[in-house]
Amino acid sequence: MAKYDKEALLADYHTGDYTQRQLAKMYKVSLGTVSTATKGLYKKTEHLIQHKVELIQATAELTTSELNAFEHSVQFKVAMLRDIESFSNLAIRKANELVKSSDSGNDFRAVVEGVDKLSVLTKINDRHAKAASIQQNTQTNVSELVITRAKRES
Repeated sequence: MAKYDKEALLADYHTGDYTQRQLAKMYKVSLGTVSTATKGLYKKTEHLIQHKVELIQATAELTTSELNAFEHSVQFKVAMLRDIESFSNLAIRKANELVKSSDSGNDFRAVVEGVDKLSVLTKINDRHAKAASIQQNTQTNVSELVITRAKRES
């Protein structure tokens, strides 16, 4: 059997740009090899490519100032999401420590409620909260995060 770069083949497959027959020809493998390698997989980057093309087309119409404001806003929101993810991971670790070290049922209950509230706030789990309360909590916490970040940057 011929050696081929399976990772590269799958990356090309995920774009949705190639048929299995084209991939077989590109990687000099049989159609069966491609079929086996891609069986059950969806083309996970195909929609991302389409979104990026649409984004590039839309941003081409922006002025330099609008594009700069757009980029700044995107970077700020990405940084906020990273901060929220970091906080969530820290909160879960702390909850694990409390659960392991606590003999009190109240401590355990507080940990469970805290993790549940965090999951609702981050929209990981919205089963207990109404959409309006999630939005209000998110807006409040985002505002607090913005203020904290602004203080750090100044």
